[in-house]
Amino acid sequence: DSRSRVYALVGSEVAIYEPKTLAKEQVITSNASSFQVFSDDRFVFSQVTDSGSAIFVQEGQNIAVKVADLNTNDVASFDYKYIINRRTPYLAIANLNTKELQIFKNPLDTSLATSTSQPTAPLYLATFSELKSANIEDSPGNSSQPGMYIAMQLTNSELFIYDFEEESSFSY
Repeated sequence: DSRSRVYALVGSEVAIYEPKTLAKEQVITSNASSFQVFSDDRFVFSQVTDSGSAIFVQEGQNIAVKVADLNTNDVASFDYKYIINRRTPYLAIANLNTKELQIFKNPLDTSLATSTSQPTAPLYLATFSELKSANIEDSPGNSSQPGMYIAMQLTNSELFIYDFEEESSFSY
């Protein structure tokens, strides 16, 4: 329909395009190395920095908020998901190099945040002895309880689960 838009990372630029003509309508950010769109007005992206990469969250035309610094610029070694459980937003970031999972609650709820500010402390931080993949899987959006949990594969026979309802974790 006439309100549809395409969000794409082309080269290192994240922009919004009109789907029929692919005319660029708005640049969201430049120098991005990875990108995810959560909704029509919420974006998560990474940028290469001097020390690795940084993860940012942006809502609409507001300034992007730096949430975390990572010690790698290899986009295959990290993953992130922006999830809303009921009405509370969370950002989960997995880093295969450090074998860590960081979870940030309300990553956009800070009046002093800027794109150059220091990252905030995570709500949850876990370091694993083994982490097979940085891929984060979340409960499906069309399920009866979307955004309820995330899962990560620790080994061939062990999964890690973080439950956003209880803000707790377990593995099996």
